[in-house]
Amino acid sequence: MQYLYDENGKRYLDAFAGIVTVSCGHCHPEVLDAIMEQSKLLQHATTIYLHHAIGDFAEALASKMPGNLKVKILPLP
Repeated sequence: MQYLYDENGKRYLDAFAGIVTVSCGHCHPEVLDAIMEQSKLLQHATTIYLHHAIGDFAEALASKMPGNLKVKILPLP
């Protein structure tokens, strides 16, 4: 079960708990640290404006896949 706490420490059952909160929890310190570090590099990626991180990600992803991928298409919004 996921719980939220108010400023007085009162506990509330989190009846919403979307996809990310189910797997990561609310304000997990390791997740927050990773978000802070990532936001120093790139906060948002879109194919409307090219950024080297998009290509870097495609190369890293392809290196994990079987076979010899030569073309990568990322359908990002």
